[in-house]
Amino acid sequence: MALHIEGAEIQDRVHVLVSLSSIASGQIIWNQRAAVPVAEADFIGAGDLPPLVFQAADAALSHFPRLEECQHGPRRANALISSALTEMFSYDGDRLQAADRMLVEAGEIASSARIYAWRCLVRQIMYVERTDADQPNLMAEVDEFSRKALELSKANPLVLSLVGLARVMVEQNADAGSILARDAVALSPYNAHAYLAHAVALSRAGDNTGALESARRGAEIAARTAHVHWWEAVSGLVAIRCENYAAAMAHYEAAHYRAPGFRAAMRHLLFLYLWAGEHEKAARLKQSLLRAEPDFTLDRILHEPGYPAVTLRKSGLLMRYGPAFADL
Repeated sequence: MALHIEGAEIQDRVHVLVSLSSIASGQIIWNQRAAVPVAEADFIGAGDLPPLVFQAADAALSHFPRLEECQHGPRRANALISSALTEMFSYDGDRLQAADRMLVEAGEIASSARIYAWRCLVRQIMYVERTDADQPNLMAEVDEFSRKALELSKANPLVLSLVGLARVMVEQNADAGSILARDAVALSPYNAHAYLAHAVALSRAGDNTGALESARRGAEIAARTAHVHWWEAVSGLVAIRCENYAAAMAHYEAAHYRAPGFRAAMRHLLFLYLWAGEHEKAARLKQSLLRAEPDFTLDRILHEPGYPAVTLRKSGLLMRYGPAFADL
């Protein structure tokens, strides 16, 4: 692929047109415009530029499976990673297993820290979405893949972000997550993944204001990509910790509508709807959640120690709206 950049200064702004094209066919794969104020002190980090860079990288990664050059040889590893991302963000149990098999195949072609980090994320999704009943094994594999990813990473910001996120979400280790996320942001200050990991770590450490700012910054950078719902959900999670339920509901709705199978978003949004008195929406969402997670019950989320809903459990929403949930 080739990246083309054209720019022109008009009055007090630099207008940039960026496009990505296939070298073999000349076909335009992706294009986007951005405008940056010339007088901005942080010219590189201001305005539309960081989202533009992240979107270009996301567009390139998503196109690998369609390139003839990536069907064979070492480049096939990138195509497999891209396909695995599509499968893992379906939140479907079988497709998560398929994503892991693709990552294993990619690792056999070209072993890398990135692949171990993505496999770590697959286990995290399986853990949070409860698609695999063997939770202790998932936790053991998260630890194994995290260690291997860090050993091979050479301080790769994506690897630090994904491993830091898993350390917090699966292992409840806010200290480890905070250190790795802080390093990721320092190395790549315009990387949406770094801000996601940083937000979760800050939230678990009690800095909800900083966490919400970081989560929203990540969402801004990841806007117009296929996986922005992930950043919206973390913004919603932190907003619940801030007891800003209206903002949390807006973030979780954005996540749910973009990824209807995302169970974590549905769990939180269900009780936020009850808080808002939106009982019809809550009833519809309850049915959707039970289709995705048939063993979901209020008792399980309240009393099962390993159930992945720490923030929701601590919020008090479950106790306050438990009777309304039972009546849906």
